[in-house]
Amino acid sequence: MDAKILEEIGLTRNESKVYLSLIELGSSPVTAILQKSGLHRAVVYDILERLVEKGLVSQIVSEKKKFFEAANPSRLKEMLKEKENKLDLILPNLLDMANFGSKLDVKTYKGKEGIKNVFEDILKESPKEWLSIGSSGETSKLLPYFLEHFHKARIKNGTKVRGLMIISRNSEKRKEDLSRLKLTELRFLPKEFKTPSVMNLYANKIALYSSTEENVPFIILIENKEMAKSFKEYFECMWKVSK
Repeated sequence: MDAKILEEIGLTRNESKVYLSLIELGSSPVTAILQKSGLHRAVVYDILERLVEKGLVSQIVSEKKKFFEAANPSRLKEMLKEKENKLDLILPNLLDMANFGSKLDVKTYKGKEGIKNVFEDILKESPKEWLSIGSSGETSKLLPYFLEHFHKARIKNGTKVRGLMIISRNSEKRKEDLSRLKLTELRFLPKEFKTPSVMNLYANKIALYSSTEENVPFIILIENKEMAKSFKEYFECMWKVSK
């Protein structure tokens, strides 16, 4: 079976490999899955955990040994239905947000320089406050020296940052380091919150960025007053339920 079909309905490439391996193998220990999928042990354990959360894989312990088993493929159809139901819930709000009263200016960037463009634009706009959602601290690993100088410059400009970070191996240390800076307030989003991209809100702009399959940052910068206002209202809602 072509794994790309599973990718098109929401699974990652490696999730597709592991799920298809289990479909062919049946109930199996991790060693068999490793051999069948050709993936690294640490990667497979992480993927199995995600597939269990999605209800696509179950696990049992037999004779003190853990076995994994693929759920009935009909579960994939249920997943699509669940996504459709969730979209139905938020669609009215999305349609309301789409009634922009002013021009929508959209720019795209790629790579490290693209991320630098966004942070340099924040300094240029010098907003009173800059809001961030979904960071896990990965950008600091990508641009450590640049971000160090950026934060010095934005503090000098008097720009405060409020950030909502996702919990990860890197984010706790990053939150600790950044919290020592002036004009900086950070909280962790609820554990169940998932986001594929980082969102930065400043002035009348929204900057969204994530990585491609080749781990190359891809950035979308949108300038629109009404849209920025809507996202800022969303930020404030999330800020109240975060710690």
